[in-house]
Amino acid sequence: MCLIRQALEATSPDNRRPTRAARPKSVSQIQLYALARCREAIDVASRIMREPKDGDNMRLLAAELILDRGVGRPGQAVSLEGLIGLFSR
Repeated sequence: MCLIRQALEATSPDNRRPTRAARPKSVSQIQLYALARCREAIDVASRIMREPKDGDNMRLLAAELILDRGVGRPGQAVSLEGLIGLFSR
């Protein structure tokens, strides 16, 4: 059963807050829930990337999201030109 559905079904009637038993027991349960939906999220991003009506900005953001997850973000270049004199004593 879905964790969200469990939490909704286990709310107390007076204040509509989840009971202690309905709360996730650990972060790993939330991570597993999110991991189970990764394929669907990538499919959504793929559909946005391919849809010309969504505009170039949305399509580019979707493509970047897919590449960041699949290949990883590119490394950031750091310039050390100004620091070389400080350490060469």
